[in-house]
Amino acid sequence: MTAEISLEDLRRDIDRIDDQMHDLLMARAAIGDRIRAAKTGSAVNLRPGREATILRRLVTRHRGPFPKPSLVRIWREVFAGLTRLQGPFSMAVLGHEPQRNLAELARDQYGSHTPMNVYPSARRVMEAVVRGDASVGVLPMPRQDDDDPWWPYLVSESAATPRIVARLPFAGPVNLREGAQEALVISCLNPDSTGDDRTVLAMDMVEPVSIARLTPALEAVDLKPTFSARWRNPQVDRSVLHMVEIGGYLVANDPRVLAAQEALGVHVNRSIVIGAYAVPLSPEALMPNGNASETARRAG
Repeated sequence: MTAEISLEDLRRDIDRIDDQMHDLLMARAAIGDRIRAAKTGSAVNLRPGREATILRRLVTRHRGPFPKPSLVRIWREVFAGLTRLQGPFSMAVLGHEPQRNLAELARDQYGSHTPMNVYPSARRVMEAVVRGDASVGVLPMPRQDDDDPWWPYLVSESAATPRIVARLPFAGPVNLREGAQEALVISCLNPDSTGDDRTVLAMDMVEPVSIARLTPALEAVDLKPTFSARWRNPQVDRSVLHMVEIGGYLVANDPRVLAAQEALGVHVNRSIVIGAYAVPLSPEALMPNGNASETARRAG
């Protein structure tokens, strides 16, 4: 058999596999159409937790030389296309100059053809989500030194208030470009538990509490803080908002939160879960299988 004939046979195999992949994609879209018909009362056609669970499963079972980050990117485009088939879906993104990379993160997560509007302020992003002009809003990760943070806007018990539902990039820091940043996604839906999550809790206290004081009170009731920030509204007396990111998935009125409040010895006006998200894939999880195995062997 000549080399030319062998190459032709291989190319025919590729064409056959491409057709099979295309057939499966069309079959998957048909099932999505049936899901849309079966849904009732859902304002946002999005399941961040379900998508994260699928991606984790695919990355875990993946074998061979095809890069795992590319695998994730392909499925993200599939998710985006199928989500738009189930109804209108669009993005609102903070877009002033220091946040110039948020649009790129949003595109990576929600697809290259999903409608996107860029707004000059976090308040405008949130208003777009609340009005239904956007299905999701993409905002920068909070920092401890923010002078005008956006997360206090979520500290409300109103059912119309958006919640944090995802962290970007999901495919781990290896996808970040130079100078890029991470982001949180807000939407008017309740986040799902995936088995590996972080919950964002807001605590409104009468006075500021240091992380050195807050951490042991939370850890004593099996709540593990991973990040915290605080903000005092100068227009509201005896109210200091503390944002605490906690490992795991908490539901509203979790009794451990009340127990932590009592352990603090500081009056807490209210505590509200303002969102949760699936923990993104780590760089190690996205390594080729051989490298990941070697890393695990050395760690052991």
